[in-house]
Amino acid sequence: MPDPTGQDPNQTGGQDPQTPTGNEGQGGQGSQGLTPEQLQAQLKAVRAEAASSRVLAKELQAKLDEINAASMSEAEKLQKKLSDLEKLANEREAGLKSTTLRLNVEREARKLNIVDEDAAYRLIDQSRVEFDGSGNPSNVAALLTELTKSKPWLLAQPGAGSSSGSAGNPDRSGQRGSLTIAQLKQMTPKQVAALDPKMVDAALAAGV
Repeated sequence: MPDPTGQDPNQTGGQDPQTPTGNEGQGGQGSQGLTPEQLQAQLKAVRAEAASSRVLAKELQAKLDEINAASMSEAEKLQKKLSDLEKLANEREAGLKSTTLRLNVEREARKLNIVDEDAAYRLIDQSRVEFDGSGNPSNVAALLTELTKSKPWLLAQPGAGSSSGSAGNPDRSGQRGSLTIAQLKQMTPKQVAALDPKMVDAALAAGV
């Protein structure tokens, strides 16, 4: 029955029954009270921070690699310098040994009355030369004595050079010992090349 006031008895408080109340009109909030837009913004910020961290990590790794490469390069430079110094030292030592050997051969050759010191130096078996702790040859005399046994023409012959040539211009071939063509034929080209050319010329000129 209609109310005497003219209002519908099914309506109360003048409120529209279809209008939501409270928080129902906000809708879609998460359990923490954040909207999807807020969650999306937080996710974006986290991703940006992670990307920034990755970039920083990459830059730091590149810097570390650069430092390691620089350190390795410096070590390589030091190693090369050391190798060069060792090579130079070895070359100088070899040169010093060669000079010392030549001086010793010349000194011992004079003692043994060898007429061609240069030939003696070239013909001696240098692979058999022994050096003492001071770097001096210790068996040159023995090697030269052995050499003169196989190459007797290295020794000066008694009276050689006294029968030819003038007093002011003695025969150089006689002073250098007697060398014959037969002896030349028994030598290798290398041995002949080690001789004094004047001795070779004298032997060829003599024809004996």
